[in-house]
Amino acid sequence: MMKNLSTIKKNYNWTLISGLTFFFTVIVLMVLGYQQIVSWLMDEKAVPLRHVIVTGELLHISEQEVAHEVMSNKVGSFFNVDVNAVQRSIEGLPWVYRVSVRKKWPDSLNVHVTEQAAVARWNDEKLLNEQGQVFAAQLSEGLQELPRLFGPQGSEMDALQGYRDLSSLLSINGFGVAQLTLSARFSWQLTLNNGVLLQLGRNERVARVQRFIDLFEVITAHQDKPLISVDLRYDTGMAVRWARAKSEESKGEKNS
Repeated sequence: MMKNLSTIKKNYNWTLISGLTFFFTVIVLMVLGYQQIVSWLMDEKAVPLRHVIVTGELLHISEQEVAHEVMSNKVGSFFNVDVNAVQRSIEGLPWVYRVSVRKKWPDSLNVHVTEQAAVARWNDEKLLNEQGQVFAAQLSEGLQELPRLFGPQGSEMDALQGYRDLSSLLSINGFGVAQLTLSARFSWQLTLNNGVLLQLGRNERVARVQRFIDLFEVITAHQDKPLISVDLRYDTGMAVRWARAKSEESKGEKNS
């Protein structure tokens, strides 16, 4: 009986030792394997950034331009790439309004680009987007007909909103706005798409435009001369300027 107990105890000890040995061996192998995996993943040569996937409705900038901007900045490995720095770099490109950058395992960047939407030319040098923000970009052929807005720095949103309000009122009555000028003293001036200049002054510009609309047929009914400008900076009435008639121009040329 005692011999059997001794044999069982001896077998139990060997089983325990074997189990513990196997357990610790597995732990050691897991630790070594984890270290090797981490070392491999953090190795720039092992996980380089290979692909830039560009999405978004692009009209004025190409996917190739965006991808080139990313890769030309030496972004490094997939793990080391700074998505915020990439975002800022792409937002510096012309026509780019907003950018979203996300990593995609194992070697790609997803870049979603939202382009600027130009609604007007600003001071003949730059453009305005829908939010009244100024941006610089080369005008393409399709944008040459954008309305031209002029004004001092800081008046961009006022000028754009004024253009929207007045253009909406005039378009209902068959007129279009080609140019709006806002002076340093916030005096408003419109040039219609038929070339007529409207002087509106600083106050009550909507009411003054409405007065022009109401009286336009009256002031042009019995005139064969082209209308040049209308000064509406009066409490009532307006001052109208006409071009010289062709007969008057011919007479002037003959006398000279």
